[in-house]
Amino acid sequence: MGVDVPNLESVGDHATPEKYSAVRLHMDLSFPHHYLSQVNAWLEKRAWKPLELFLVERYPQHKEVIALWLKGSQARAEANEPVATLRAVNT
Repeated sequence: MGVDVPNLESVGDHATPEKYSAVRLHMDLSFPHHYLSQVNAWLEKRAWKPLELFLVERYPQHKEVIALWLKGSQARAEANEPVATLRAVNT
C-alpha cells in the first residue's frame, strides 16, 4: 500500500480585496476498498475512536496528527466549537 506523505500547497484567493493567501496542508490516508463501508459507518455513527484506531494501525507515523484531526472533527460534528470559516471582509 505504501506510505502517504503530507502534501503542501500555497493558495491565493484573487477574488478577495486583500488577496487572502494561505498554506494548505493535506494528506490522503488510503485503505483497501473493502473497508469503505465500515469507515463510512463509523463516520455516520460518529464513532471517532474506532476510526482513529483503524487509521493509526495503518499509519502509526501519523498517530499524533490523526488524533488531533479527529478530535477537531468530533468537536465540529458535536458543535462543541464553532465551525471555522474564512470569508472576505471589507475593513
